[in-house]
Amino acid sequence: MDSLTPVPIVAFYAAGHALLHCYLSIDTVYTRIRTSAHLGEPPMSNELTLRRVRAHANNVEYVPLALLLLLIFEFNGGQAWLAHTFGAFFLIVRIIHSYGLRDAARSVLCRIIGFWGTILTIGGTSIINIMLAFNLGLMG
Repeated sequence: MDSLTPVPIVAFYAAGHALLHCYLSIDTVYTRIRTSAHLGEPPMSNELTLRRVRAHANNVEYVPLALLLLLIFEFNGGQAWLAHTFGAFFLIVRIIHSYGLRDAARSVLCRIIGFWGTILTIGGTSIINIMLAFNLGLMG
């Protein structure tokens, strides 16, 4: 049996994102129950429900791609400090973005920070993975 390459950095940040996902899922279900917005009913009828549903859905839309790019980076021997930088930064901006989607009073600034942080993470890890693929000196 072949031995698998461990990826502890991605495992750590994926666990953090999984916990955020669990929180957003529970929050969405609790809000749907509290506002009587049950399955099949459009969440747009209630702003609170819509905010919770979108916070959860937006997280689901972006996190897998970023974690996949981080996994590829770590698996291909990318530098640990850089993987931690991207991983920590991405987790922090996703928490900020989720908070902004959930809270109308802080919505604009948190969503801007979260959006650009997400784009920087996905774009940055994409570029670095391209550089690794062409072996431009980032392979230890």
